[in-house]
Parts: sequence; C-alpha cells; structure tokens
Amino acid sequence: MKFGGDRAKAAGTLVVILLIAGMPEMAASWEADATDQRQVKAAAEITQMLAAKPELQSYFDEAYAYAIFPSVLRVAAGFGAVYGRGLVIEQDRLVGQTSQIQGNLGFTFGGQMHSQIIFFRGAEILQEFKSGRFEFQGRASGVLIAIGASKDPGFKSQVAIFSRTRGGLMIELAAAVAKYGYKPVGAE
Repeated sequence: MKFGGDRAKAAGTLVVILLIAGMPEMAASWEADATDQRQVKAAAEITQMLAAKPELQSYFDEAYAYAIFPSVLRVAAGFGAVYGRGLVIEQDRLVGQTSQIQGNLGFTFGGQMHSQIIFFRGAEILQEFKSGRFEFQGRASGVLIAIGASKDPGFKSQVAIFSRTRGGLMIELAAAVAKYGYKPVGAE
C-alpha cells in the first residue's frame, strides 16, 4: 500500500516538474520543495494561473511578496463561508503559511472551488498581512478578479488579488468580511 502512495507522489511531482519546465520564465525564482505536497500544489497552481493569464507575470515582477492559495472552498445558502490555506512567498523565499476565512450575508447560494493569489507591492503591506490585522470589507468586484474574465486591475491599496475558478456555481450579492491568518515557517 505504501508503494502505491509513493508512486502517486512521484507521478504528481513529475507532472509539476514538467509543467514548470514547459513554462518559459516562470513567475518567480521560488522553487517548491518536491517532497512537500503543499508546496508542489502551490507551484502547480502558479503555473496554471500563468498559463491562463500570462499578464500575471508583471505582478510577479512588481510584487515584493505574494500569498498563493491553491484551493479555496466557498459554500453559501443565505449565509456563506469561505476557507482556504496557502503559502506566503517573500522575495522568492517561503516565509510562512496562511489561511483565510470569510463570512458573507445577503443573497448568496451555491458552492465553488477556486484558487487565489494575493500580490503585495511592498514590505509594509506584507507586514500588515503577517500581523493578522489584514482583512477585506465587502466582496468588491474591483479587488477579486476572475482570471480570463477581466482586464488587469493594477494594485489597489498596495494589494492585487486574482482568483481562478476551478468548479462549482455561485450566485452572490452579499456583504462580506475576509480575515487572514499567518504563521511563519517553523512555527508550531
């Protein structure tokens, strides 16, 4: 049984390596640890986001740091909730893990999986994110952009957020608050 799991891990790692190798000038110098599945998934999602929207390369070039959430779950029926876990990359180094929770209230119904990347233009806004005081009020369409369905928005308040829908259907006209958590690498 263990051999099959190792084979599946090796195949997944090989797929990520092939995806990355086939992508000219990947987003950043950060390299995922092939033995860490969370890092492998994050690197694969970055590659897929860039393939879907090559214009994101300019955000990687400009950003001081970014948080990548390979998988975020949204569910709602009047009241909605969002949960996702990801990694924080600062100056091409993995510096921490992050999580997001969001609640919303209004006309909202459905379920959806998406991935998300948050670009931080400078060290100050990244420090605010790391402190736990970082949150977004409202589900502002100018902040959360679906890849393939928008123009490049530029940085808004030193932050740019992109998401890529991976499946599901969500109907939403709601007020929301999103809160992010952060743990540095090595913290228990």
